[in-house]
Parts: sequence; structure tokens; C-alpha cells
Amino acid sequence: MKIRTLIANLLIMIIIISLTSCTDNPTKSKNDSSKIKNFILCEGNFGNASASLWEYNEEEVVGPIHWDQNTDPLGDVGQSMTIHDNKLYLIINNSHSIEILNLDDEITYNSTIELPGTSPRFMEVNNNTGYVTCWNINGILKIDLVTNTITDTIPVGGMPEDIIIKNNKIYTSIQMKPDWTINNKVLEIDITSNTPVITKTYEVIEGPSQILLKNDEIYVASTYYDASWNTYAGMSKINLSTDEVTIKNYGVNFDFSGDLISHDDKIYRAYKNGIVEIKSDLNYDDSEKIGDLNGNVYSLALNEDKLFCGCTDYVAPDTVFVLDMSGEIIDELTVGALPGSFSFYNGE
Repeated sequence: MKIRTLIANLLIMIIIISLTSCTDNPTKSKNDSSKIKNFILCEGNFGNASASLWEYNEEEVVGPIHWDQNTDPLGDVGQSMTIHDNKLYLIINNSHSIEILNLDDEITYNSTIELPGTSPRFMEVNNNTGYVTCWNINGILKIDLVTNTITDTIPVGGMPEDIIIKNNKIYTSIQMKPDWTINNKVLEIDITSNTPVITKTYEVIEGPSQILLKNDEIYVASTYYDASWNTYAGMSKINLSTDEVTIKNYGVNFDFSGDLISHDDKIYRAYKNGIVEIKSDLNYDDSEKIGDLNGNVYSLALNEDKLFCGCTDYVAPDTVFVLDMSGEIIDELTVGALPGSFSFYNGE
């Protein structure tokens, strides 16, 4: 769940609990190996086990997959997804678990990894080991994905958010301090030894969320709030060759979401009801916005030159728009509440 979503959910949770409903007809999906499978994970509403998983096969959207919200719910807050070794790992934040599906000819349930009280966020995989950022323990869990067991915890001194791995080094954004006040750090962690160690700390714009690796540079999207809940946004860029950090604070700015994509050697960020290119100097040009959707973009992903833009009013049903890179709408998908994460599977 994104920070602004947490705030909105807490304010309207009573209303949402009475209104939220994804569908009364959950459907299992079959995998057509001739087509890429596009998975959409909907967060659902905080405090209400209404997370849901959907599949878009370029002909129709099918779902919710496997879990029935009324009799066998997926869980509370579908945070993110990771695909590894023909398995789909669903990080369920407020249920403190990872749900695993087999991506074979038929999509089937595999198992659940229980992570009591950890508040998991995002996972990256390296050599059959999953590294899961977790807020409540101020650390990163190390999980053996062969046995599905926790083997270690890497303390990071704050609440880790996004995570990427390059050359046996973890890079993770530390969005908040242990006391829930805003933070401004990105850490480098060496995982070559049995005892991972923090090797570098980079100071970026406050509230770092998604991080994106492009060549030897890490782009960092930031969003944070003041005491009056005004929204601030900014971008940072870390040069891994020189350790130089470039920052650009956009000030009070309600137009950005945190999601980033890379396309044709350019970086884009979710902006208003579309996307905007983030230039090399971290500036942007409002007049170059791509897309004109019915609703601001809450989540963003790219697969084979197709943009997937999730829009929400915090109550199901919500909408995912599929666009080309010119901004033309290819398809409009009806899904559950708060579509926040996308994963793409080509059968390999």
C-alpha cells in the first residue's frame, strides 16, 4: 500500500468496508503459453480482506483468480508481486504473508509463507533466495525459496520500501525511520557473504519509494507530507560509478504517483492522468505528458511497449487502462479495489 493510500484508507475505512465488493463470481484462469500473461494485483481496502488477483490475456480480464473474497479471501492489502521459477509470489502486507501460485498450464495454488507481524512490502530474488522488505521489523527478510523458510534478517535501521539487486548488492529505499517519521536514505547492502553488511548510504529526497536501475544509475521517486498533509514530490539519481547523488525537489506537488518505468532509454513517472518523462537533470515538461485518462494514475507498469495504468477511487470496482506509448487507449479493464501492482509472464 502506498503512503497516500494508507492515509485515505484510514479516513474512509468505515465507508469502504460497507461498500467494497470485487465480484460474486471468482474464476480460475488457465495459462495460454502462446500469450504473455499480464497479472494485476489489487490491494483492496486496508483492514478489509479484499485483495484480489486478476489476469489480462489481451482478450479479456479474468478474476479474481483462485481466491473468493467472501469464502476464502486472498488477504488484507495485496502489496506487490514477483515471478520466479514459474511461480507467482504475492506479498500480502497487512496479512503478513506471501501467497504462492504455480504458473503451469493451469494456475494453481502452491503454498503460503507466513510472516507474522512483519508487514512485508516488496521482494527481489537472487539465486533462489528471496529478499523481502518489511516495515514492522525495520529489516529485510532472507527467505530460502526452495524450502520456503526464513534464514536471516538484515537490519536496516528504518522501514525499507522498494528493493533491487545488482551484482550481489541490494539497493533499498528506506522510506521512514523506526518512529514513522520521514527518512531520506537509499542503502547499498553487500550480500556476497553469509552476513550481509551495509556498505553505502545515499541521501536522497525525503520519502523515497520506487527505485529503478538504468545502466549504472538508480532513479528514486519520492513523495512525502508535512504536518498539514500537503504532498511534496521529488526525484533523485544515484550514480553507482561515482556515488554522486543528484536531487530535484518539486516542492508541494499533488500530481505525482511513485511509480517509474524505463522505455527507449528514457525514464517516466506516473503523473496526473498519464505519465511524464523525467529528464536526465530530473526536470520534467508538463506539456509532454502522455495519456489523458479518466482519473489520476495510481500505479504504473510497462510490458512490450504497453503501459498499464491503474486508477482508483478507493472503492471496487476500479479500472486499469492499457495504453500504447503515444497515449492511445488500447483496452479498459474492470478489476478490484486499488490496482497497485503488475507482473508479466511469458511461460519461461
